[in-house]
Amino acid sequence: KPIGRYKAFLHAKQREDNWRPSQHSRICSRHFENGKKLDIPESKSYVPTLELPKKSFQTARRKIVYRGKIGKQNSLLLAMLAAEPDLDAFKDEESNVHISEQTPKSFTVDRGTQYDVSDIPVSTVPPTEHDYCFPVTKPAEYMDIDSLKSYTKSLVEKLEKQTDKLTDLKARIANLIAEVESYRSREFTLGSIKNDDKAVNFYTGFQSYNALIAFYKFLESKAENLQYWRNSKTTSEPQYYQTLGRGKPGRKRTSCTLNELFMVLVRLKVGLFVEDISNRFNISCSTFSRTFTTWIIFLYYELKLLFPFPTQSQIRNTMPAEFVQYPTTRIIIDCTELFVEVPTSLLAQNQTWSNYKHHNTFKAMVGISPNGAVTFISDLYGGRISDKEITKKSGLCEILESGDNVMADRGFEIKGILPAGVDLNIPPFKGTRAKLTAREVQDTMDIASVRIHVERAIGRIKKLSYIGWGSSL
Repeated sequence: KPIGRYKAFLHAKQREDNWRPSQHSRICSRHFENGKKLDIPESKSYVPTLELPKKSFQTARRKIVYRGKIGKQNSLLLAMLAAEPDLDAFKDEESNVHISEQTPKSFTVDRGTQYDVSDIPVSTVPPTEHDYCFPVTKPAEYMDIDSLKSYTKSLVEKLEKQTDKLTDLKARIANLIAEVESYRSREFTLGSIKNDDKAVNFYTGFQSYNALIAFYKFLESKAENLQYWRNSKTTSEPQYYQTLGRGKPGRKRTSCTLNELFMVLVRLKVGLFVEDISNRFNISCSTFSRTFTTWIIFLYYELKLLFPFPTQSQIRNTMPAEFVQYPTTRIIIDCTELFVEVPTSLLAQNQTWSNYKHHNTFKAMVGISPNGAVTFISDLYGGRISDKEITKKSGLCEILESGDNVMADRGFEIKGILPAGVDLNIPPFKGTRAKLTAREVQDTMDIASVRIHVERAIGRIKKLSYIGWGSSL
């Protein structure tokens, strides 16, 4: 506050109660000329000069003597008494009418509690101080008829303007609500397609919404406490919040676990880019990448329990008629390769180079049951690995039993590494002979007619755009 303005205000105030404004004090515009403060020292509106109180008012005191405990209601009543003005402390200067108040010496507020009223400090407000709630220059009882009419007319005009403004705002709110509902109806979520089984199948691979929910219910209890992947150093040790009955710490995730599963399935089935899915679900690319990696690892371990390797009896009970010549067939195997980008490391380039594809690839072995269900998938290896070596490292030999028969292509020379009692059924070799015998040709055709199912299964896997031939890993 400028020193000159401060002194000028004290001189104009001439108040006897020694009140001094601080840097936090505020004075309304009614006390300035023309209703507005100006920062020009020569102006009359530089300091407040209008309707400033000229006299001080004594402060009446009331003393409260109480017996008993003061509850919340009684404490509130005491505060109200302390804030109530003592009208005996002043007279209305304009009406010159003395106003008095008969205050009882004692009263009872609550059962068993009595108060004696005396010597309570009470703030008094002089009647000349105006009410800041109403911009009226004079009380209505001192205005003439014409002034009242004019004032009433101005209030009506203001009310009409405010009514029009309110109507306009209500219309705008209604339009905004309709717009929001329109956006929500076009939002890409599982809820927006749950009534369309065709859309559910297209985006997730499940035949219906109910089938997807049944699958989610199997995973839900463990999915609620997932430890989300952050980098290659993320620990695989269980965390304390992953035990039964413990809540997960930290802020709540923006997406529920069902929505996260839906995002992962869309990525796998349709092959949308990370940026596309992030925009559709209104999350960052890094958040989706962490979520996707976490769920892929989670599903890898959980689906093993849901789809264990079928037993001999299960295979034979579902054996198709086409396998009547090969009734002991337990699994049909074949290898497939996926293109990858050329690694920067020379060692990795050597390990992933495939002489068969003439490209850098990852190689995996896929096995199906005679009825066409995928029952075995190995880890990924470099494209340089042979079929025999991948069979040895994949762990397939550990789950085969005596009496099983493995059907494979001609390149799988794995008879020597199969467990005892397990037979290998592959097409015959020509060797150094000029041609195959008629019987061998027939055997080759018979084996090929049923072995083709594993290639069809691999083709269905590769139809997933995420791992399709159209893009490199």
